[in-house]
Amino acid sequence: MQLHQIIVSVLSLIITLFSNCVLSYTVDNINSIGIEERYFFSKTVFDSMPDYRSQYSLTVEPELRVSSDDRKNKFQFLGFYRQDSIDDNRTHGDIRELYWSYETGDVEVLLGVNKVFWGVTESRHLVDVINQTDFVENVDQEDKLGQPMLMLALQKGWGELSFFILPYFREINFPSEDGRLRFTTPIHPDISFYESRDQQQHNDYAFRYSHYISDVDFAFSVFDGTNRRPLFLRYNDGKEWLVPFYIQMRQYGIEAQYTRDAWLWKLESIYRKLEANNLAYVLGFEYTFYQTLGNNFDTGVLFEVLGDDNNLQLLYSPEINKGYFIGTRITPNDTHETEFLLGVAFQKEIHASIFNLEFSRLITNNLKVAMEVRVFNGINRNKFTFESSFEHDDYAQLKLNWKF
Repeated sequence: MQLHQIIVSVLSLIITLFSNCVLSYTVDNINSIGIEERYFFSKTVFDSMPDYRSQYSLTVEPELRVSSDDRKNKFQFLGFYRQDSIDDNRTHGDIRELYWSYETGDVEVLLGVNKVFWGVTESRHLVDVINQTDFVENVDQEDKLGQPMLMLALQKGWGELSFFILPYFREINFPSEDGRLRFTTPIHPDISFYESRDQQQHNDYAFRYSHYISDVDFAFSVFDGTNRRPLFLRYNDGKEWLVPFYIQMRQYGIEAQYTRDAWLWKLESIYRKLEANNLAYVLGFEYTFYQTLGNNFDTGVLFEVLGDDNNLQLLYSPEINKGYFIGTRITPNDTHETEFLLGVAFQKEIHASIFNLEFSRLITNNLKVAMEVRVFNGINRNKFTFESSFEHDDYAQLKLNWKF
């Protein structure tokens, strides 16, 4: 069964369940349109692709929320579409959310397509494994594809238990041969390999327990299924390609955050059972200086240590997996939802670093501006990224987003 067939079947079931359970309800409809300009500081290194520095696109995000008057039943839809000026693969659409949920007392049931985030650290989200990365959106891995699922959750005084059945696997969407931020050897647009004979129809499962004790929030999770991050194989059909190979894995994850006055201590760690077992962690802190710079700003200082004994070529993005991250988060005490984050991650053994700047602010109640700058240094020397164009793809990005 293909993804669109699953979505149609799930949507029919959601509508049936919702209409049978809900007599009176309220509807919220929020839509947004965005215009984005991405400018690369250097020319492309590939002779076979168009030489451009400017790349612009238009995004549309329709959103619909319907909830029963007793707040027990909820239907939610969040769509996404991008039209890109250069990269055909970046022109794409996705259903980020399309689900029905029912909550009563200590129990919640959710059926449909949804996004689930796990994690507490800033530089890497190791435990975040439910959704696939929407790689053509951004290489920082923050954007995710919607995941079909059935979720059962139980909330008690001793903690929250969540169980997930994930019946369909989403593949990563990579840049095309004409796109920036790609590998030297292009990724085949039509071929993928799987360790499981069920391929995309393999049923994945996940379990998570979360709770808090005093000032410590913590969670333990288990995921069993298809690894969201592929290996890459060489393939030649008269032209050389890279082909993703998605293997099976079991991942055990830990999240913890300790809050004390202005301190936030954070930990994420995973142990993956793969062809070669993998242990990785991120450990660090964020300390906030309140009412700085004339009492108008809160200024946070971030520091994290990253460790990873991964010996498989699983990384498809510019990423520091062993090293340090330092940064600052500045939050003005205003009504414009202004956010500013500046950080750099570096890996000493290969003399690599990634510089990142993010800024966003409301211009009006409905219009928001967001800026991003990303600079890569020495990242091509990381054996996990293959030979790539990242070193020549430093860029600045500006986006205007209007909600109506």
